[in-house]
Amino acid sequence: MNTLEVVWKDLNTRQRFVVGTLTKGIKYSFRYKKETIDKACEKGFNGIVAFPDLKKEYINNVLFPAFGTRLPDEKRKDINNILSKYNLENYDSFELLKKSGGRSPIDTLEFIEPIDLSKVKENIKATREFFIAGVRHCNLCNDKIDNRCTIKIPLQKGEILRLELEPSNHYDPDAVAVYKDNYKIGYIPMYYSKAVGEAIKGNLEVDLIVKDFDSMACCQECLKVLLTIVDE
Repeated sequence: MNTLEVVWKDLNTRQRFVVGTLTKGIKYSFRYKKETIDKACEKGFNGIVAFPDLKKEYINNVLFPAFGTRLPDEKRKDINNILSKYNLENYDSFELLKKSGGRSPIDTLEFIEPIDLSKVKENIKATREFFIAGVRHCNLCNDKIDNRCTIKIPLQKGEILRLELEPSNHYDPDAVAVYKDNYKIGYIPMYYSKAVGEAIKGNLEVDLIVKDFDSMACCQECLKVLLTIVDE
């Protein structure tokens, strides 16, 4: 059974919340995540139009149209180029949703593959690329000048960053802070923080390296990293 978590971003705070779970088995199912949906609603999340009942499990034989319309049409002339971009040989709507994130200009939803530590313990390496959260509240950047961020702390592609648990964090008890030397520059996003924290506590090998930095991007989407978790 394959699972994707549906993440909603609050445009005011740039904070992300896991609002639901999409599962592919014999059939597709979607349900809102009861552990976090209330917090998201407090921040302005109004649910997904196609799924109005926050307590119901929705079942469908194929990928829900509300999610499928976020993907490129299978009949597009350049579809093979798109599939190649995501290392897919054949058109698979669920895999394409997983690889692309299913972002759309009409909302702030994103589809994230959760980290399954049980697979890591079976010697299946987990790798994820994402943007560091909370950088504007930490020591990474100065204020923007001419819409360009001036970075305080030099970073090099491929540089290894340090992770540190932060259980006293007011917003996320599972918070994992990201450090460059002794400078805190951000956090692991909340939708990955619990799994990363458990991996650290479980003495798994957790590596985080700098993938890219875009000074023109918004402060929550400027520093992309690559996370790797393996069983030592």
